[in-house]
Amino acid sequence: MKFLNVLVAVWMVVVIMEEFVARVFKGGKVTIPKRLRDLFGVEDGCYVKLALVEVLKKNDGGDWIRRKVS
Repeated sequence: MKFLNVLVAVWMVVVIMEEFVARVFKGGKVTIPKRLRDLFGVEDGCYVKLALVEVLKKNDGGDWIRRKVS
């Protein structure tokens, strides 16, 4: 009996529909800009899929400091 070793390559394709920076408020809430809510038809009660790519903070000089999420 012969066994075949099969290598399955899984490719992930990520399509960025729109990118924006959002501030996190009390309780972990973020606001999706109205322009995007209108564009994608997001209404109260809708569920959206989000991907956290990096965390940004401003330093004392007003520059963004990035912390990559791994």
